[in-house]
Amino acid sequence: MKKLLFISSRPIYPIVGGDQIRTAQCLEFLRLYFDVHVIIIGSDENLSKPDNYGSYKYFQNSKLQHLFQALNFVLNDFPIQVNYYYNRKVQKYIDSIIHSFDVAFCNNLRTAQYVRKYKSVVRMIDFVDAISMNYDKARKYARFPMKWIYTIDWKRCKIYESTLLNEFDRACVISEVDKAFILDNSNCNKKLSVIGNMANVSDIVFPEENGAIVFVGKMNYAPNVLAVKNFVNNIFPFILASIPTAKFYVVGTHPTREIQNLDNSKNIFVTGYVEDTNEYIDRASVVIAPMMSGAGIQNKIIQAMGRGRCVVTTKIGSEGLSIEKGEIGIANSNLELANLLVSLLNNPARRVEMGKLAKGYIMERLSKEAIGEEFREFIQGAY
Repeated sequence: MKKLLFISSRPIYPIVGGDQIRTAQCLEFLRLYFDVHVIIIGSDENLSKPDNYGSYKYFQNSKLQHLFQALNFVLNDFPIQVNYYYNRKVQKYIDSIIHSFDVAFCNNLRTAQYVRKYKSVVRMIDFVDAISMNYDKARKYARFPMKWIYTIDWKRCKIYESTLLNEFDRACVISEVDKAFILDNSNCNKKLSVIGNMANVSDIVFPEENGAIVFVGKMNYAPNVLAVKNFVNNIFPFILASIPTAKFYVVGTHPTREIQNLDNSKNIFVTGYVEDTNEYIDRASVVIAPMMSGAGIQNKIIQAMGRGRCVVTTKIGSEGLSIEKGEIGIANSNLELANLLVSLLNNPARRVEMGKLAKGYIMERLSKEAIGEEFREFIQGAY
């Protein structure tokens, strides 16, 4: 069995965010074909669940170290986040072992710099989503200094994504939308594979909590913070005017102070970290993802679809999904979103039907078998 070096820009476990879901999925499939050694770059925290990694090397850096590394962006043309994750100790370790490996896999563009110079190995990268597109959207809503940071990395990531696509032997991305954005900003004609995120399907139907609207996501992630704040300020009051008993649950780790302050213990509840987000998804009347920015497929959406829940999102939230039969509800404005939610909350039969269609979509397109075949085609010839 050939040997593969897997480089992750952060610890994978416990899985509390979409980026970790994606990285864990890649690691799971690669282990079917390669003898894998994992490099993990962390910030401050001790490594959780080390047995899940198998053979690994953990580099624990303080956030202060990361910030000092990020300042190197003034000395080079790399994205700020590439500088943030680039550490000379990690590079020295990779330099010392790389020649004993056949393949190097980077879990996103943040780790690609470590192996760019090594043409002796098959280099693979998962872009995950078009980060340049994500930052292009984010900068339109951000305030200084984040607006300035997003603008810098939007420009630099476009160039860097194109550069890596040219240099690496294999590259994949999460959706056709992200693929199109990267290729439109690249002069490279090399193949860019699309590999979706798999979602589990539950055969159990759980009873709803009447009027429960649920949002799931890591709550220090800027697109999630923006989505929840906009929902609470501009959409939820309209819903309460029609359905006074409605409740909104914000479920996810690391809620910012402004998100915590939204909790009124009456009809808005901010849970923070929960062991199993499915406990809230399974009792939701509607799961929402009212995204205004972001890129890639929203894991919160496909997770809820796989459990047969009624899902409502925006055009941005639905990017990467080929919705043709009304599997989820899609709204284009705050008013449309509010009207759609009121309609669905008053129509249990329609919610059930949408949930069935959603589950069928996941079984057909995003099952473990379907995604496993996409991954096998992506690495074909390297193992």
